[in-house]
Amino acid sequence: MTTLVMAQKPVESYPEKKSEALISNLTIPVQLDILTMQDIINTQMDSLIYEIKDLNNSSVSDFSMKVWRLDKIKLQGEKSSLFSFVPLRIHVKGTLKTKVLGLTLRKSIDQEMQLLTKFQTKIALNYNWDLISKTALVEYRWIKEPYIDFGPVKLPMGSIVDGLIDEQKDSINRTIDREIRQRFDLKKQIELSWKTFQLPFVASVWGEEKTWLYFLPSDEKVIIQNLHFEEDALKTQIRLQAFADAEFSKKLNLKPKMVPLPNLSYHDDLEPGVEMLVNAQVSKATALKKANELFLNKAYSFREGKYNVKILGINFYGSGQDIVIELDLSGSITGKVYLSGYPVYNASSNKMEIRNFAYILDAKTKISKFTRWLFAGKIKKQLKEGAEEVLNNQILEIRKQVEKGLENFEFSPQATLQGQVHQFYIKEIFLQPDTIFAKIVLNGDFMILLKGF
Repeated sequence: MTTLVMAQKPVESYPEKKSEALISNLTIPVQLDILTMQDIINTQMDSLIYEIKDLNNSSVSDFSMKVWRLDKIKLQGEKSSLFSFVPLRIHVKGTLKTKVLGLTLRKSIDQEMQLLTKFQTKIALNYNWDLISKTALVEYRWIKEPYIDFGPVKLPMGSIVDGLIDEQKDSINRTIDREIRQRFDLKKQIELSWKTFQLPFVASVWGEEKTWLYFLPSDEKVIIQNLHFEEDALKTQIRLQAFADAEFSKKLNLKPKMVPLPNLSYHDDLEPGVEMLVNAQVSKATALKKANELFLNKAYSFREGKYNVKILGINFYGSGQDIVIELDLSGSITGKVYLSGYPVYNASSNKMEIRNFAYILDAKTKISKFTRWLFAGKIKKQLKEGAEEVLNNQILEIRKQVEKGLENFEFSPQATLQGQVHQFYIKEIFLQPDTIFAKIVLNGDFMILLKGF
């Protein structure tokens, strides 16, 4: 038996609502391992560290000294200091002068010696992200101390070189500072990461459609924690606020507005964590295509096949705050019916639900009590559960894709974002004539790992 139904189409209307600008709060730890720093400086730093020529004073004349790195430099971090343990090979050449029993003795030398040095470097970033370093020679000891034969006396040459090192230590310290600033150009990496941060990237793939996620920083400043060493790594945290938007489309339609890197300010009491509030928009055509893929020609059977209903067409639109689903049915019930409801997020179940889900039939439509009961109960329930399942499955799929995209996102070959999403849900959905707008909430913990410069 086939029942022909007639229904009055609910009025299509949309709330006067605009997609608000949502502020996301991002506090992201940044880390650079000591071993990475050590590899960089040993790979990139020249072997020749320091050189002086034609030095003349009370102890030497026509004197030259070259200082090379004898072996690999070892680094150790503690609080705000970087300690460098540098084995050195020193070559000296020239004339040494010393007094013995009131007599001035001279000796030409051309000799090498070795010593182990320890430098302490205080590092920080200034307001425009330039690395500031202040190095001091803390101590040194001779690995092999040479002696020089003045005839009647044999003197350790280290004592003479000690005086030279003391005279030249400020120049050596400046050389070390220059090497550190050159090899660890944090500003360059931060500027590159800041630019990449604002470029849209594919956070998820939904069939042919992609989820393009992009950020627009909202502050004129960025807050960071003081640079410090902890657990064999150089660490800080960066806090910023940004507007986050998402667009579901095959190709990105919007061109990002690039905000230059602002000046920084310091604050030590920063709690890590990311709360992203994302304005997402999906074209109605895209969502309708997906709905047709899932529901079109789907059949429902009841009473062991005695009653059958098949969906021949589907459409949806807005009616005030509600979403109206228009179904074109054939079978035991034939004609157009309308179902409406209000999508909300259920925090306890962590799922979207359609509240007040109801069907609309014209009062003149004559259907049996059983058919009306069947439609009001079984079919409506299955359609409601099906719609909610589709919605939540897509949210789950998008979450998986977003998590995958963010768990190891490469800002640059030298900087990678790693992390974990703890919460991901849709806070609100509303329709406009051609677009579905959604407010997505994402909470998680992320870290930027620097791998080089």
